[in-house]
Amino acid sequence: MRVASAAPATTLRHGNGPSGFSGDGRARQLRKNGLMGGAEIRFADADAISDFAFVRAGLASDIDTLRACRGQGCASELGRMADRLSGLGESDLGAINALVNAIPYRSDASNWAVSDHWARPVEMLRRGGDCEDFALLKFAALSALGVSEDRMRIVIGHTRAGTPHVVLSVDTGRDTVFLDNRTDRVLLAAETDLIPRYSVNRQARWTHIRKPQHRRYASRTSATL
Repeated sequence: MRVASAAPATTLRHGNGPSGFSGDGRARQLRKNGLMGGAEIRFADADAISDFAFVRAGLASDIDTLRACRGQGCASELGRMADRLSGLGESDLGAINALVNAIPYRSDASNWAVSDHWARPVEMLRRGGDCEDFALLKFAALSALGVSEDRMRIVIGHTRAGTPHVVLSVDTGRDTVFLDNRTDRVLLAAETDLIPRYSVNRQARWTHIRKPQHRRYASRTSATL
């Protein structure tokens, strides 16, 4: 995957400006102690992340199918995944993470002959996928199991080594944990090497600000927040 296509429909692209927000007047909220302890700005327009907007309708449909197929023996990729999820719940994050991580990893270049493609869950089950596809399927699985979507985010960023990467975050009520396709362990913030730039769920999106930029952004927006 690439970290290059989260953008409001106007001009913003990943990395365009220090704070990564469009300044276009969309409703926003600054939170100083956000994901992984850094500052973040919440926007109501989740579809401004174009890759997420592309997959959103398919994601919603696949979540509905996973819910409908639980215990029904549906003869489909999503039905079989629903069967595997039977008996699992939020307390089984490690098992769900490992279940999804067992799906073969395939780069977008080899899978779709493009540099970046966000696959809906059913596509991931059929063809495998890369980091964002693992995160989307975990999001769908947990949503189908009843985990509130406002406690989950697809987190887009890069590793400390500079490699673009995507994981799923889950707020458990005690901690925010991270489900990463590179390990079956459920990670705390201190255990992940991801530096978040953007995150999104079906309700909202967030831009994450590195600490040296936080004070500058807060001073520019305090009058409007």
